[in-house]
Amino acid sequence: MALNWMNERVLHAGFAGHAPTIDESQVVDVLLAIWLAAIYGGGAPAS
Repeated sequence: MALNWMNERVLHAGFAGHAPTIDESQVVDVLLAIWLAAIYGGGAPAS
């Protein structure tokens, strides 16, 4: 539930122009890293 709320707040802040926000070019990478760390206990798997 908390991860969904975090995604919602990040996207809402970015769309509404609230500061500070995550740089648009890094939003997906940042959210992915947080989700992977929360679910799997680490970052993206090594290729």
